[in-house]
Amino acid sequence: MEEGFGEVEEELNKIEQDIGKLRVQLPSSVKEDLQTVEARQRQLESKVRKLWSGFGLDIRGKITNREVTEAKFH
Repeated sequence: MEEGFGEVEEELNKIEQDIGKLRVQLPSSVKEDLQTVEARQRQLESKVRKLWSGFGLDIRGKITNREVTEAKFH
């Protein structure tokens, strides 16, 4: 279980970093790129929810950094 959690935590960290990169991205074509960024963020959040659901955590709505931190340490 401990090894599996380490792998999941590593994946969560990678996803969290990807979300952070998407948030600071400055699009050249604002409307189209913003939609792409939002779609990618939704995909990443979906992956996070799927990973967390394996630990019995049910997360709905937008995921915040605080929620990520709380979930990691509970």
